[in-house]
Amino acid sequence: MRTRGAWRFGLTGGAIFAAAVVFLAAPVRAAGEDAPPTAKTASAPAKAGGTKKKSKKAKKAKSDDAPEAQASKPRRKIGVSPTYIVGDSDAHKINENAPPIVPFGENAKTVKQAFAENRRDQLKDAEQAARAEKSPDRWRTVLFHLHGMPEHGDSETCFWRVLSFYRLGEIERARKVREGCDLPAKDSSLLNQEDARATGTPSIEDLQRAALAEQNGEAAKDAGVAPEPPTAPYSGPAPTRYEP
Repeated sequence: MRTRGAWRFGLTGGAIFAAAVVFLAAPVRAAGEDAPPTAKTASAPAKAGGTKKKSKKAKKAKSDDAPEAQASKPRRKIGVSPTYIVGDSDAHKINENAPPIVPFGENAKTVKQAFAENRRDQLKDAEQAARAEKSPDRWRTVLFHLHGMPEHGDSETCFWRVLSFYRLGEIERARKVREGCDLPAKDSSLLNQEDARATGTPSIEDLQRAALAEQNGEAAKDAGVAPEPPTAPYSGPAPTRYEP
């Protein structure tokens, strides 16, 4: 009787123990199956994919830098907008008709006077070099003193520059520079004579003088301008003084 009861008790206790083990193990397995992946495990695939993507971009950039790729790539044209001057009361485009830019606006009068004095000194040096009795390279020296001075709008600068080119034998260059100048009648007449001397042909003034001499019974050959060596110093009248 005792043996059978003990056996039943042991059997019942074992069944209860086994059921408890199964009950406790089931949530643990479920939790293990349904638990989200950790940050370490989740980042591994993404990192691998990102590295692959990055390597493709690096290869593409490297191939684009090749000379063949650069030559085949179309160039993009960039339009340039007009340049404006700002900072004054009237913003305007940079062109010939725009108001002049005055440096050091607070002392504009003093600056203008300084520029005028510097210009006058350069013209004076150019004329002294043109009239100097002894000069190793007279007309190149005259052009050196006129360096940086525009002949357009400055008749004195234009006169000495054109005269230098005539004396150097650069006739076409002298004529081209002269086309852009507005010379007084007296200065234009002097340069016509220089053109005649350089080319060996009589100028209009020479022809008129010869015709007048013929009417007065004088020899036409004596009425022309005597040829002058190109290296000789300038002995004619000074050009008309120009004040800008």
